[in-house]
Amino acid sequence: MRMAPGTKLDAVQHTNVAFEVDEIDRHTRSGWSVLVRGLAEEVTPAHREELVAHTKGTGLTTWAPGEHGHWVRLIPQAISGRRIVPGELPPPFENAAYL
Repeated sequence: MRMAPGTKLDAVQHTNVAFEVDEIDRHTRSGWSVLVRGLAEEVTPAHREELVAHTKGTGLTTWAPGEHGHWVRLIPQAISGRRIVPGELPPPFENAAYL
């Protein structure tokens, strides 16, 4: 993760954190959720160049604008997730009888 200096960066130094990613497809009423729990630490300048090169090599782009010059990595301690499949969700709101 990229961060600007400040309270968020200060708060994550060697702290247990959680990072969650979800995806929902409203048309198929399916999706997934993944939760990673672990230790956060700022990447030291000695390792930053290697990490930045590896990260940029993935082809991923950031959504957040700006140059956030500090890098924080998450050292996973536990990973969990689930897939959401049709039939496990309640009826869509627009079809509810109380509308």
